[in-house]
Amino acid sequence: MLIGFLILAAISYYIGHEFYTMVSLIIVGSLFGFLRYNLFGGERKIFMGDAGSLFLSFLMIGIAIDLINISATHLIGSEIIWLLPLIMAIFVIPVVDSLRVYFVRIKKGNSPFKADRSHIHHLFLEMGFRQRKVTFIITMLSLCIVILTFLLHFIFSIDSIILGIVIVLSIMYYILNINKQVNEWQEKIKKMESQGM
Repeated sequence: MLIGFLILAAISYYIGHEFYTMVSLIIVGSLFGFLRYNLFGGERKIFMGDAGSLFLSFLMIGIAIDLINISATHLIGSEIIWLLPLIMAIFVIPVVDSLRVYFVRIKKGNSPFKADRSHIHHLFLEMGFRQRKVTFIITMLSLCIVILTFLLHFIFSIDSIILGIVIVLSIMYYILNINKQVNEWQEKIKKMESQGM
């Protein structure tokens, strides 16, 4: 979300929308404060929860949609061409992650809204990374996607770029899932051995 609101602030500033620039920068500042206590708070750690994350997601999507509408009436075609990939890149990881999780839950016969530990940050935690490192990895992954999307849109179409990113993310998810299944089997084997003894 931090990267998303930074990008939205930059786009808002570029097209001259002071209100969205200010709102985005205020949220960036509050997210820095949140992350300071969430990652380094020790006993004073705070947790955002669903209400906070859903509110910020709703706000980000609303600002992004409005910026697209504003830019469509105020910018020339060549400027819109680079603006759309940037806005789309912000949402690639959360959208792909959510769709994958919903699909897996439905495939298992569960409700798509039933909580489990199959989101991307859970899969990285299963690899043995600490919460701080997982946050850093996902933030850097999001930043790389935004930068690559911006650079590649000069060469490829938006559809090709998004398809390529989704394929790369799918391969990454596949590898992370294999690791998770290996960990689950190791736990089962340990449990069986302890029961046998």
